[in-house]
Amino acid sequence: MYIKDTIRISVAVAVLLIAGGMYAQVPTPTPSFSLHVDVAPTSARAGSELLIVVDLTNNRPEEMVMLVELGIAVQDNFAIHVRDSRGNSVSGPKRLPYDEVANVGILPGETMKFQGDLSRMFDLSRPDRYEIQVERQDAYTNKAVKSNVCYATVTSR
Repeated sequence: MYIKDTIRISVAVAVLLIAGGMYAQVPTPTPSFSLHVDVAPTSARAGSELLIVVDLTNNRPEEMVMLVELGIAVQDNFAIHVRDSRGNSVSGPKRLPYDEVANVGILPGETMKFQGDLSRMFDLSRPDRYEIQVERQDAYTNKAVKSNVCYATVTSR
């Protein structure tokens, strides 16, 4: 009886090791693009323009096609997250009018820039330090891709 139990346990362990090895070999899909966000200037008076620039870089080995708003407005092509120093979401973004959307091809390694006035999209009238991050759904991996986090300080007028 002891030998049969030992063989059963050995077979069970072998099956688990083989199954675990097969699972580990399944590659996790890497995002087809990366995002980088910058805000300029990083410090401004309330009511001043704060320019947000988002760089979207194609990480795929072939051309990537994506749907974009033709005016290259950042608020219509990305989810923009703005939080104050207490971690509260800032209301916005206000949608600016746009005309059309189209499929745009981005070659491997190429970067497309999107920009807009962050102070026109969000209520940044209160002096504070704001945290900004953008994200976009990757149609190829069906996962959200997030940018780096950057900061802008708004001072009183």
